Amino acid sequence: MAHPLDHAFARLDRTEEHLTDLRRRCDAFIDEQRKSARLDLKTQPSGEPRKLVDFPSTEPPLVLRVIVGEIAYNMRSALDYLIYALAEHDSGKPQDGTQFPIVDRPEDFEGRKRAWLKGVSDPHLAVVEQLQPYHGRYWMRLIRDLSNPDKHRQLTLLHSEFISANLGRMVIGGEGLVSGQPATIEGAHWYPWPFTSKHEMYVETHITARVSLSDGTPVVEILQLVKSQVAYVIEMFNPEFK
Repeated sequence: MAHPLDHAFARLDRTEEHLTDLRRRCDAFIDEQRKSARLDLKTQPSGEPRKLVDFPSTEPPLVLRVIVGEIAYNMRSALDYLIYALAEHDSGKPQDGTQFPIVDRPEDFEGRKRAWLKGVSDPHLAVVEQLQPYHGRYWMRLIRDLSNPDKHRQLTLLHSEFISANLGRMVIGGEGLVSGQPATIEGAHWYPWPFTSKHEMYVETHITARVSLSDGTPVVEILQLVKSQVAYVIEMFNPEFK
């Protein structure tokens, strides 16, 4: 016999599949970016530092933005399915027009409660109310803010950004290894060492970059975290149906 929350769990399973795909595609895109990044190892005559890494500004492919929207949609659907199951369980019959509210103010919750949470018992209403963003559940707001524009206006904006480069250096010409420890250049990518043009150099570099939301939040990591929170909420209500 089917469990009332099977459909919600199926949405979470699909979310995990999309996350795996998103992670793989982001890694492949960043790897391409690393390969095309330019290193500038020259010093200016004045001794002033030069920009070290010119990281490509190519926008991530649209398919990544599509997958982010699908992830948000599936998480939002899982929560909506939860409310539908709760309403039927608590009232003894299916209820039309239910959905999981995600609002920023208590008065907004009160305004939507009668229509969206029709048939849900008072104890369960109290739990849903505690899951609202105004009670510190900021990950709920992210689901809404990713899902609504994706459904009605446009795909979620993403960008790629350089984070750091780890470098080791060697000067050829009798001086050997100059620096035993790699240097880390964060953010601005400046080349700090006082090399002169008479030296030949071999530099090993590992460039770290990521695909992020428009506010700089790493997209794969935050969506994995939000998915775990949605799974926790669904599991929290699971015993109610046994």
